[in-house]
Amino acid sequence: MNRKPAYPTYIFAAGYDHNTNTLEVELQSGAVYQYYDLPKKIYDEFEQAKSKTRYYNANIRDVYAFSRVDKLYDDPI
Repeated sequence: MNRKPAYPTYIFAAGYDHNTNTLEVELQSGAVYQYYDLPKKIYDEFEQAKSKTRYYNANIRDVYAFSRVDKLYDDPI
């Protein structure tokens, strides 16, 4: 999934897959989360929000089903 950088605070980058209605968010910490069954309207509002962090915390985080998808540890040799 392609993510667009441009969020100067807590959220580093985000991208939306229109085929699966999945939002992928990369945080400044490097953690990457995918939010499932997220309506396009919510993504559009997120994109238009003056504070993406505030919108994310109020309307997406802990509201939609999600998984952390970044690699937490290196694979053992």
